[in-house]
Amino acid sequence: MFFPPKKISKEKDDIDLAKSGDSDAFVRLMEAHKLSLYKVGKSYLKSDEDVADAMQETILKAFHSIHKVRENLYFKTWLTRIMIHECINILRKSQRIIPVEEFASDLLIKEEKFYEGQGIFEQVQKLPKEIAQVIVLFYYEDHSCQTISKMLGIPESTVRTRLNRGRNRLRNLLRLEGDQADEKGRK
Repeated sequence: MFFPPKKISKEKDDIDLAKSGDSDAFVRLMEAHKLSLYKVGKSYLKSDEDVADAMQETILKAFHSIHKVRENLYFKTWLTRIMIHECINILRKSQRIIPVEEFASDLLIKEEKFYEGQGIFEQVQKLPKEIAQVIVLFYYEDHSCQTISKMLGIPESTVRTRLNRGRNRLRNLLRLEGDQADEKGRK
């Protein structure tokens, strides 16, 4: 007989409780997903204030519409999609496009507690925004190509293409970084 892991079972229980109006269960769910929301927000927005605003709006919208979650298994996907839409709304309102490179060093300082292999994450931040977002969602947030496709509203083949391009560019960037380190070591 198969028993689901306690974490998944506990989250499923909290989702059911939150759907029925239990605000404590909803708070537990948001606490469990706040780091994930922050990372997704930082992949779209530059300032922590904008990320905090997007998270606040996401939590508010999720609270008012949690009863719309059909499958508890897809709660994180549902919540992440709300966060992505809120980030896009903030970008539209401010009418600015933020290249990932602008905040890479600041993001690394704040995220080094959360990510292993900062050298790789630093290189991810140098990628074009649409590729970096897919890389973060796939490798750092463990979403499938199908889920990312639904979240971003793009075809699954586009997700796979962006992942492939991202991996190739990362390979080249890391190779270049290694070559530069070798040259410095020889001097």
